[in-house]
Amino acid sequence: MLKTALLLCCLIVVVVSSCPKGQKKVHGCNLVDRKCNCYHGCDAEFQFTNKAACKVWRHDVINDSCAEEGLCQKEGFCVQTNSELGYKCDCSGTGFYGQNCEKSCNSLSSASKEASVCGLY
Repeated sequence: MLKTALLLCCLIVVVVSSCPKGQKKVHGCNLVDRKCNCYHGCDAEFQFTNKAACKVWRHDVINDSCAEEGLCQKEGFCVQTNSELGYKCDCSGTGFYGQNCEKSCNSLSSASKEASVCGLY
């Protein structure tokens, strides 16, 4: 009786775990909630064929420096860059300047080196 139950259990596992016609069992990965989840399944289930490919995509998605709220102040526009910070703020037309558009152009004299940034030649 125990052998029959064990054989039946194994048969069910094999039937349930088979892939639809034209697909094969593979190891692959999906990006879920910014994490690479890798497991065995049918090839059509996966976004990525391996963890390395998933991590490359995840790195691009996660390292969007401009996704952080409030980096650029005073209505400055965040621009993604390859710099160490990963972004720069375009403060054009805001009346402010600085790394995060935090400095007022009103405090500058036309002789200062930042004057051109604010249009004060």
